[in-house]
Amino acid sequence: MIFADEPTGALDSRTAGEVLDALLGTLHDPGGVSSRALVIVTHDAQIAGRCDRIVMLRDGRIEAS
Repeated sequence: MIFADEPTGALDSRTAGEVLDALLGTLHDPGGVSSRALVIVTHDAQIAGRCDRIVMLRDGRIEAS
């Protein structure tokens, strides 16, 4: 399991895309290992939009999932 807290927060858009591609690439293993997880904390809707599941928090509580 990888936890990434704002991994693209201080990056330009091109570099942010490269970092996100690398993180998402860790989930796809040609060897067939499927028990992997990536948790990204972000305020960027474009980053969230590339994820399989989005959980929205407000004031420390789950608002939408």
